[in-house]
Amino acid sequence: MDEISITRKKLKLIILKRNPLFLFILIFFSIYIYMLMPFSGMQSMFVKAYLRESVYLFTNVGKSGYVDFKIVSAHPNLIHISRANTLQMDFNGSVKAMSNDVDVKLIAFFPFVLLVSFFMATPIKLKYRLMLLLPGLFLLNIYLMGSLYVIIIHGFSQTSWLQLFQFKNMSTIDFINNMVENNSGISIFLVIIIWSTLLLVFQPEIRNTFSK
Repeated sequence: MDEISITRKKLKLIILKRNPLFLFILIFFSIYIYMLMPFSGMQSMFVKAYLRESVYLFTNVGKSGYVDFKIVSAHPNLIHISRANTLQMDFNGSVKAMSNDVDVKLIAFFPFVLLVSFFMATPIKLKYRLMLLLPGLFLLNIYLMGSLYVIIIHGFSQTSWLQLFQFKNMSTIDFINNMVENNSGISIFLVIIIWSTLLLVFQPEIRNTFSK
């Protein structure tokens, strides 16, 4: 029984080593599903980090634009965004604001999980996966924060009484906002581009290291 068990284990390892695509798919979906599960706590940590960065970058927008960010307690994957013009503040210190909710899970967390899964499933040594993942996350973060900025500016431009960020060609702003807020295909495509490009750029160095 022991010999048969050992043989089967060795056979499984051989199959996995000879089928890197199968191993890639197995690791990819294992990581992807785990990170999306509530018990992993990944989504909660990500939303909090996303909120902190949003507050740091976009609390003050333009000359007098003010943006407030809060996690929606009933739906922790949503962030409530309020926009106001500080020049419209009354004597009591209050100001009228335009608000809407943004689904962080859709526009940011899914792309993040996808990118991590791609790199961690790539059949190279772990240290190279991490080396490529870091610049990948940096590039993805630029896109995610840029997307949030578009959503914020779009909210200002759609509210004439705020008297901020009024554009002549509103159809272009509407189109860009719709692409980043409601079209997950764009972020998926970008993740694949980031992953494949970094692998191609660093492929010679990785190959030379393995050949030593």
